[in-house]
Amino acid sequence: MFFHLMSSGKMFSAYLSDINVELFTAYRAVKDNVNEVIRLLQNRLIVLNKTCFNGLYRVNGKGEFNVPPGKYKNPLICDSSNLENVSHALARATILTDDYRNVTQNAQKGDFIYLDQPYQVKLIIHDIQVL
Repeated sequence: MFFHLMSSGKMFSAYLSDINVELFTAYRAVKDNVNEVIRLLQNRLIVLNKTCFNGLYRVNGKGEFNVPPGKYKNPLICDSSNLENVSHALARATILTDDYRNVTQNAQKGDFIYLDQPYQVKLIIHDIQVL
C-alpha cells in the first residue's frame, strides 16, 4: 500500500511499523544504505524474498521463518533500480518496529491508517474508523 501511494506522486508523511524485526531491519538497510544492500545481494546468497513462495517473509508464533520455497526458474535476485526506487520512497517514511496498538495511539483525524493482515480487528481512533 505504501509503495503504491508513493508511486502515485502524492506527498505525505508516513510511519511504517511492524513487530517483525527482521523485515524492518531490511527496510532500514534499504532506506539508509541501499548501495551496501545491492553490493551484498550481488555478492552473497541473500535470496529469501526472490525464491520463497510469492516473495513472502513470514514467521510463526515462535518467530521461526516458515515460508516454503517458490517455483522460480531464474529469479532476479538483485534489482538495483527497484531497490534504489524503494530506498527513495522509504527516505520519506519513519520506520518503527512496534505493535500496531502502540503506533496508532497518536493517530489524528484525517490520518490514513492501513493495517495489513493478520489483524482482523476494528479500531476507532479519534473519530477515525479503521477496518
